[in-house]
Amino acid sequence: MIDFDPFEQRLAVALRTDADRNIPRFEPASIARAAIQTDHTGQGRAVRMPRRIATMNRSTRFAAAAVIGVLAVGGALYLARPSLPSIGTPSSTPGVSSSQSQPASPSAVPSPTVVPARAPSWTATGSMGTPRDGHTATLLPDGRVLATGGYDDGVSALASAELYDPDTRTWTSTGRMAFARGGHTATLLRDGQVLVAGCAVEPGGGGVVVASAELYDPASGTWTATGDMVEPRCLDFTATLLSDGRVLVAGGLDRDIVATAELYDPSTGTWTATASMTTPRYDHTATLLLDGKVLVAGGEGLATSEVYGFATIRTAQRRVCIINQHSQQL
Repeated sequence: MIDFDPFEQRLAVALRTDADRNIPRFEPASIARAAIQTDHTGQGRAVRMPRRIATMNRSTRFAAAAVIGVLAVGGALYLARPSLPSIGTPSSTPGVSSSQSQPASPSAVPSPTVVPARAPSWTATGSMGTPRDGHTATLLPDGRVLATGGYDDGVSALASAELYDPDTRTWTSTGRMAFARGGHTATLLRDGQVLVAGCAVEPGGGGVVVASAELYDPASGTWTATGDMVEPRCLDFTATLLSDGRVLVAGGLDRDIVATAELYDPSTGTWTATASMTTPRYDHTATLLLDGKVLVAGGEGLATSEVYGFATIRTAQRRVCIINQHSQQL
């Protein structure tokens, strides 16, 4: 009888027809070696092989044991393989990358970082130096915000102005306008200055609508008078910076609702009348479109809209120039 180690003893138990089922199962890795070491002298077998195996010759038994060993080891590896793919191990499944074939160790898989959703919120910042309503607020090229005029108690207009600095979150006073204004417009020009126009209430006076306009220079913090508008305007008119740098003012109130419009030219500091709207408007909107035209829409009690622009006129002029050039060539 050949002495067997614990693995071989398990193999013997597994192959016995009268095996004790309480004995632990065999280790598949030792099947081949245990099968080959079986005593074949016929004088009392330590392992009672199944009848079909016992009748085989030595070569056949060796081959059978090898096959059994390969199948057992492969099956054991398959059963021992975790169900999740790992990273960096070749895949045994066609079409599956190696990074998906074996599970990564817990330490190799980064734990997800959960970022809680943040709802928008409001945070108090510095207070203005003066209470205002009906004022303007203009973002300057340096990031500060210019607040001008307005009403401090709903009646008296203000000539004061102040600047908000987002870095310090504070307001500081700046130069005063020449006129107290409320319900006026403020337009940032291409050179960084701010054009303020219309709806002025003269200091010491009451409710006088004027056509005056003035410019604020952020570099010096001072105001300079510029040309007056063609028509006095107040309350809810619009001022739109055009693509060529000029400013289009339209509608509003004088003593009545007006349909007139005019253009401010920063290069000359002057205003010139332009085509009037088809409908008198105030409290409307004016939007610069991508093609350079201006869309004016709505107004008090209105649903209509109209577009202001030069495209048709300029196209016609361009065609006339082309025709003239061809005529000269002929």
